[in-house]
Parts: sequence; structure tokens; C-alpha cells
Amino acid sequence: MDTSRIPTLVQMCIKYVSEHMDALESQACDLPASLLKDILPLLNIFYLDRIESVAQHKGICTSSVWAAIFRDLDQTWRCRSKPDQDWKQKCLERLFHTVMFTYGRQGKSYLSNLSDRSILLMTAKYVQTFSLMGASRNVCRLASQEMQPVLSVLEKGVKCLKLQDGVPLLKQGRTHMIYVVHRLVDHGSVREVVLRRCPDPFLLTWITPRCGGPQNAELSDPLFQMHSSSGEGRCLSLAEWSSSAQSCLASESHSSEHGFSDFRLCFMNEEKPSTPYKRRRISLTSMTEGSDAENPSSSFGTPAWQRRGDRCRCNQLAPSCSPASQCPKGQIHSLDFEVSKCEILHSVSRFLPLWVCLHSLNLHSDWLIKDNEMMVLIDSLRQLFRNPSCSLTDLSVSPISEHLPVVLLMNACPTLRCLSLEICPPVQDTKIRWKPGPKAPTDTLFSLERLSVKSGSVPLNLDSFLAVLKRSPKLSSLHLTGIQQASLLLLTLSESNRLLKVLKLEDTNLADCQQEICNLLQRSMLEELSLRDCRLLDKCAEKEGFLKPFVSALKGLPFLQSLSLSQNRIAKHVIELAELFTGNSPSNITKLDLSSNFILPADLLEFGKLIETCRPSRRLSLDLRLNPLDRDPEVKGRALRKLLPYCNILSDNWDSKSTMADHVSVM
Repeated sequence: MDTSRIPTLVQMCIKYVSEHMDALESQACDLPASLLKDILPLLNIFYLDRIESVAQHKGICTSSVWAAIFRDLDQTWRCRSKPDQDWKQKCLERLFHTVMFTYGRQGKSYLSNLSDRSILLMTAKYVQTFSLMGASRNVCRLASQEMQPVLSVLEKGVKCLKLQDGVPLLKQGRTHMIYVVHRLVDHGSVREVVLRRCPDPFLLTWITPRCGGPQNAELSDPLFQMHSSSGEGRCLSLAEWSSSAQSCLASESHSSEHGFSDFRLCFMNEEKPSTPYKRRRISLTSMTEGSDAENPSSSFGTPAWQRRGDRCRCNQLAPSCSPASQCPKGQIHSLDFEVSKCEILHSVSRFLPLWVCLHSLNLHSDWLIKDNEMMVLIDSLRQLFRNPSCSLTDLSVSPISEHLPVVLLMNACPTLRCLSLEICPPVQDTKIRWKPGPKAPTDTLFSLERLSVKSGSVPLNLDSFLAVLKRSPKLSSLHLTGIQQASLLLLTLSESNRLLKVLKLEDTNLADCQQEICNLLQRSMLEELSLRDCRLLDKCAEKEGFLKPFVSALKGLPFLQSLSLSQNRIAKHVIELAELFTGNSPSNITKLDLSSNFILPADLLEFGKLIETCRPSRRLSLDLRLNPLDRDPEVKGRALRKLLPYCNILSDNWDSKSTMADHVSVM
């Protein structure tokens, strides 16, 4: 008789307790810690949450249980556990989206005996980033009377709203989607909005006034109008806005022969910015496409839901809101969205000067943002930064042309603190003649603190870029990819950017810059240094001739905590890096990345012997991934045993024999 399948008495007790936790919950504190630890993975999320405090009081951490549930929810999960990861929040946030939008329960034990509504009510308070996605029926469901308590919980906790694909939602469930977005942004805590995959123009016009200041918010909001007779504001239905917008559009002069109309006047009360070119205008069809799926021939002002008498007011789906109650106005501080083709010319450049409440702006596209579009964008940014109420500190634009003079952009935004750019070659080899714009004093200093430029194989306009570095004395973080003429860059940093704390260089040839590297380290206060795929040792006849002064300069940095030398073909010379932790003044580094360096087991063993000898006073996080340590498992094991008392090792099971990556790394 096979007794291995017969559960033990303890296993039977654990199963019984987990199945009757509703009656035994109050006695959970009387259970021994070992038994309680075995019970936790068998509980549904409701009771797991309820007795978590009891478990923590007994010294039991529930993080691994929540992490296991998250891995079950996300089958593509590949991340490793982080000590500071809040797995409970991450797990329950994912679970909310799973139940709300995909109905993917499939008999999971951690969801047993729980209804969808109870799961949503429990998990909603853990949602910090809410992704509005899927079919329109899901949005309608969230906007229903039944889900009003869930939406009310989301209003309190959600800080970031992501609209994954607004076009289908706006075609089928425009009224309900706008209602949900209105509740989260205007009545809730959402201050960050992310729009993916070409947002609908109507939604952009709805969001625009919430990026502006209070002085023009009411005048520019298509869903919020001030009644001059009573001075009382209320949330208008889309039917009312459509009628108002149509009347406003009809009153304008249609100067374009193709039927385009500048609808900007419907929600902006300012003069058109003067530009040296003629602006193209947005077609009404782009705003009305899909407004009536039932009757494609219906007019813009009379969609099907308006003919049925539907009205998108707060009191419609929330009876506690009276028809006369005033809806608040939300403010968006961070906007991240994909710009469709020519959208910078059509809309962004027109709205941008009014976005005085915006702290962070991320514009990205699937195709190159052309030079003429960047000229318009820079002009709009200049207008925005001239406004004393401007709050924009973070800007990201990608991809842009290699021809852009970065200093011209910074002259338009002198108080910008963070800038991120991705530079790509133009589709056609045509170079625009950049206009210098208003004369800016060359001695004016910038407020730039963080700068990131990814240029790949494209040569950066180095003169303009170095001019920015020279005028940015507060720069504390610099991340560059694919920069050429690195010697001039390192020289400028050592002379002009003494406050630099984080320096990350990737895919940058430093083979001829050994002396410049050491000089920079001797004159800096770096806390984090990353030289990834920088060919550090390519032209060193004697590798130690560079590594010894390099290590000495690193040990002279009192605040250096993180060092990454990934993909530099260090190989057997890893032994020299062990000197970082020897001597009277060892380095304070606590994170060392040596991944993808063709380090063999024998090399690692020698490194481990030196670490064992010097015994670092601080525990070291050591990344050894993508090194051919599988070549000699026995030696690898010996090396790891010497390192483990002093290091947290990040390794993998990479099979170097089945790939050519190790060969390529030493070519």
C-alpha cells in the first residue's frame, strides 16, 4: 500500500483550519507560528489579509505568499524578489485588474468563496496605478450603480491613470468612460495620466484644461461651463458639450478649402501663437469618428446615446450627488502620451503654453519627430516658460532628429530640472536650417539637475551638448548612450560638473580615455558609476596598467555606493577589482555589477579568495549573470562558497555552451 499519498494528521488539520477560517479566525492568534506559516498559503486573499497582523506579530512575513499569488496572476513574470518590494500592494493591484477586466479567476484557491464584487472592494484600495483597458462593457460595468462603491474607493487611492487604448473605448462607451475618468481625475486623487496608442482627440481636449491654471480652466473645459447668471459650475453631459461645441464650430469662419476648422477656440481663450508657417487644422471627422456605432450617418451633435436621452452627470450614476451639486476641477501634474503623426503641429503646440500646472511632460512617438515639429514645440515651450506660473520641471521627448541643437531647447526652458531625449537619424538625409530663436545670453546658467540622452549610432551635435553641460553647474545625474568623442565629454564633466553624483555611460567607446576617466574620478563626488559596454580595456597593452590607477581613483570616492562594469570583457582581470576592498581605506561600494564579462569559474575563485581575505565590512550585492560559470560547476561552487558570507549574489543558469555570446564578448 502506497502511504505517501495519505495526508498526515498535521496536513489534515491545516486543511480543515484553512477551510473553516470564518469560524476559527478569532483563534488564529493561539496557533503556533510553525502551523500558522503552513496555513497562510492555503487561505483566500480575504482571510490572508485579515490574519496578516497576527502572523507578523508571531514573526512570520507574508511577503512570499503575496509574491506567489502575483506570479500566478502574471505568467510572464521574470523579475527577482527585491527586499523592499511591497508584494501585497503589487499583487492586489494586479488582481483588481484581472477580475475587473479579464474575468480570469479560473477556480483559483486564493479566490475561493469570494464574489467578484467582494474581491474588487477589497483590492481597490491597493490600486495606485489604474489601467483603463479592454472592451467597453468593462467600462460600463465600472460606471454602473452596482460598482459605485468600488469607484469611490478608487477615487481615494489611485494616483496614476493609464488609458491603454482610448479609441475603441470612445467608439463604444464614450459616456461611461468620460464619467469614470471624470470621477478619478476631478473627484479623485489622480495627478498623473498616461495615454497609449494614439489617444482620441476628444479625450485630449478634455484633459487639456486640467493641465492649465485656474485662471482659464473654466473657459477652456468642454465638459465644465460656468453659468454667468448663477456663478455655479456643474458637470455637463456629452450631449450638452457636443451641442455647445457644434454651435461654436458653426460660428467660426471655415477658411480651409478642405473643410478643416480650428476647434481650439471652443476651449481656449487666447491669441494664436505667431509662427512663421501656416498651421494645419484638425478635421471634424477625427473628433467624431465612432461617436455613433449604431448609426454611422448620424451627425456630430446627435449621437445615439443623446437621442436616447442619456446624460453623463454625476447624479445619474451616483444618487447621492444632487443635480445642482458643483463638480470639482482636477489638476493633472504629469502627462505621458504618444503623439500621433503631426499632432505636435495640430494640437500639442497650441495647448502647451497653457499647461502651467504640468510638472512632468513625456512626448513620444513611433516615428521620428521632424525638425519643423521640434521648432514648433520649442517655440511653445518658450511661451510656457515665460509664464511666471509655469511648473514644468521634467521633460522627455523621443525620438528626435540628430540635428537638434540641445542648447536651443534649454534656452527655451532654462528652469527645467530634468531632460530626457532619444536621438535618431532622419528618414531622409535632409538637414533643416535651425533658426536661433530669441537671443539668449550665453552666460545664463541652467537649472538642469538630471540629463539623459540616448543617441545610439547617431552622432550627437557635441558642441551644442557640451555647451549645455558647461552651463549646468547643478547637474547631479547624467545618463548617456552611444556618445562619440568621449574624451571631450569627460574633460567637460571634470571641469564644469563637480556636483555630479550619478554617471551612466552605455555603448560609449572609452578605449582611448583611460587618463580622462581617472582625472574625472579624482575630481568628482560620484555616488553611482556605470560604464556599460564601454570597451574599457580594448587598447590596453597591459590591462593592470589601467585597472590599478582606476581602482585607486574609485577608492578615493568616499560616497561611491554602486559600480557597474557590465560588458567590458574584464575576464581574468576581475582579480584586480578585488583590490577595491583591501588596504587601509577600502571602498564603500555596496553594489557591484560584473555581468557579461566572460569571467570563468577559476577567475571567480581567485576573486573570492581575495574577498575572503579582506572581509569587507559591508555586505556586497554582486551581479554575476551571463558569465560562463557553467564551464566548471565544481570550481564555481567553491568560489560561491567563499563569496556567500560577504555577498548577496545575483546569478543565473545561463548555458554558455549553447550560445555564441561568450565568443562575441571577447572578439
